[in-house]
Amino acid sequence: MTQTQSLADLEHAELRLHSGGKVLLLNTGALIGPEEEAMTQAMFSRNPSVIDELLNILVSKGPGQFMQTTYVGYGHKSVADNGSITVLFERVSMLAAKALQDFALYNGQECSTRYIDFTDQPFLDPTLSGAGQELMERQRAFYLRALKALQQDMKKRFPYREYKKDGESKTVYDKTVNARAFDVARGFLPAGCSTNVAWHGELRAFDDHIPRLRHHPLAEIRNIGETLEALLLKRHPRTFGKQRSLGVAGKATEPKRYWETEAYLAGPVQAFHYHHDPKAKAFVCAGDEIDPEEIRSFGEVFSARPPHAELPKSLGVLGTIRFKFNIDYGGYRDLQRHRSLTQRMPLLTKDLGFHLWYRQEMPENFDKAVVAHLEVVNELIAELGISVLEQQYFLPMGYQVNCDFRGDLPAWVYTVETRAGTTVHPTARMTAHEGVGYLQRRFGDAGLTIHADLGPDRFNLKRGTEDIVVE
Repeated sequence: MTQTQSLADLEHAELRLHSGGKVLLLNTGALIGPEEEAMTQAMFSRNPSVIDELLNILVSKGPGQFMQTTYVGYGHKSVADNGSITVLFERVSMLAAKALQDFALYNGQECSTRYIDFTDQPFLDPTLSGAGQELMERQRAFYLRALKALQQDMKKRFPYREYKKDGESKTVYDKTVNARAFDVARGFLPAGCSTNVAWHGELRAFDDHIPRLRHHPLAEIRNIGETLEALLLKRHPRTFGKQRSLGVAGKATEPKRYWETEAYLAGPVQAFHYHHDPKAKAFVCAGDEIDPEEIRSFGEVFSARPPHAELPKSLGVLGTIRFKFNIDYGGYRDLQRHRSLTQRMPLLTKDLGFHLWYRQEMPENFDKAVVAHLEVVNELIAELGISVLEQQYFLPMGYQVNCDFRGDLPAWVYTVETRAGTTVHPTARMTAHEGVGYLQRRFGDAGLTIHADLGPDRFNLKRGTEDIVVE
């Protein structure tokens, strides 16, 4: 990367969100930016010149008119696949994080509830009321109380002396205790607690996803979409501006709009954004298109596959499998990140109950307190008089949602294998084991082997080494 200045002098473009957080477009300091990058690669498709000649064209003409006519004017959207950017979102809700990631082309990272102490993390109250904030602070207080009790209980259940003899350090042990305590305590955090999200992707991906964000049923997410669009228009006006809305120096002054698309996103699409089945119960296969006879011809591909090797993506042509299941919202967050699967966004409600695992992991003398706390939370949410969409911000993430996922065989094998390990959150691991069981019963005779850890949940010190810290 060529830089024009020191890292400390780089000016990153940013705009504030209504939540008090911000959206920041990272400036890498590169002389060849994403639009120049896109233009250079796109010229390969129409110009047989050697690379040096194309770079000279870039220097002499720049990307301005090229991007305006070729990408915006002629509709060659693939041009914008060739330039990428990184955007950072600060202080957005867990619900907003899922909306940003509800996109097959999303690549990025999010703060993990499994490693972060939420003692001081801001909560987002859509009601902007004293009653809403008081309810969220009540949940924070219970979270902190539960966290302390869990840390003490786990040190008794899994004493360091049992691991010290194997040469494990006290630092790793303490991190493991904290991580496992966070695993349980996060179930009592409301989905309105804030997180940070990073998104790295192509210009086209941002351009495609922004309209969905702008028309999301939740006001917070609409604000994020509008703010993101305004920020990208400011930095990359040729890509994100209207073709004929040009101001001084040929720069776009407003975002482009396709009004029929806007009406479609604001109506039918928004109405079906969330799904919810209050009667859903067990893990079920809701559709299996794979021909059992055809799959037998791939027996050697299945049987010869070693651990950590993925099935060939081309096996996706065999068909897809659809699973429906209930899982707590925190566990859903772990599974939703698998981009090779297609899923519908579940609505977080109290209809399906609080996941039993969280109650079972609490100290024995804590269960009555958990039940009483959840009853009070539900009563106070009802008193707010808000829609079921806004109620999501106040509901603890231990409440279950009904999930609906579809994917091909390579996607499901990869997902269940990676989510079946003992370092994975236990509720997501339980669901992965259900998937392993189905795939083994269905395709075991065809030679399919699933390389998954199906042993019981355990206190795994590897959790204490998986954190990312700045030394």
